[in-house]
Amino acid sequence: MESIQAIIDQINQIKKKPLNKNIQDTSYNCEICKDTGATDQGLCSCVKNKQISNKIKSAEVPDRFKNSRLKGLEIKDPSHKNAYDNAKVMILNIDKFIKNNWGLFIYGPPSQGKTEVQSCVVNELCIDKDYKGIMVNVKRLMGDLKDAVGKGTLNKILDTIKKNEIIALNDITGGKRPQDEFSPFERGIIYELVDAVYEKEKTLIITGKYNYDWVEDKLGTDVKDRIIQMCGIEPILMKGHNFREEHGKKRDAEVKKMIQKIS
Repeated sequence: MESIQAIIDQINQIKKKPLNKNIQDTSYNCEICKDTGATDQGLCSCVKNKQISNKIKSAEVPDRFKNSRLKGLEIKDPSHKNAYDNAKVMILNIDKFIKNNWGLFIYGPPSQGKTEVQSCVVNELCIDKDYKGIMVNVKRLMGDLKDAVGKGTLNKILDTIKKNEIIALNDITGGKRPQDEFSPFERGIIYELVDAVYEKEKTLIITGKYNYDWVEDKLGTDVKDRIIQMCGIEPILMKGHNFREEHGKKRDAEVKKMIQKIS
């Protein structure tokens, strides 16, 4: 995280050099700081907004969850409360989690809110604060990496992920059904991502549909044991309430009201 002196130095540098200002141009993109990026009170809001925008882009949180925070989560089942509490403890003690190489493994059936809990952790640490992190959709990553092999950019993509101190693997099951198998290439990639965090001052947040037995069967003992050492013997189960079904019912009720109005 940035020191106070580093922030002061940044402000002084910005004050010395206007941002993209054409001498001939009398208009400003930001009327508050006149495109200098700084005010007497410190960094201008235009710079802060740009910094937040860059953080959001780097973190790669799904669009629908970019504004999600734990405080706003709906808790519909005791298992959801347990996931919420574990996520909150991680956020409040993130330095200890990073130093000790601790993480979270949240699993359960679809539509329980696992991705939103994971997004909240990334948002509160990497957007609201200054930790460096990224959220990785495993299924999408596999497709991107297969294309990257032909383009020679495989290592570049993986290195971009590995440089973060907080790595969130969204749906480590990769969209697979229980009976589906990973290819040797896919198994190798997941192993590399997990190993990139293992025994380093980093933290891992994993979501998936299935428990450790599935991880061992499909991804191997090496992956399972590394995850257990980081995320604990007992993964966090979320079950009991289908949010997508709830939203579907709300949609049906609203449409019925619309139909009644025109009947």
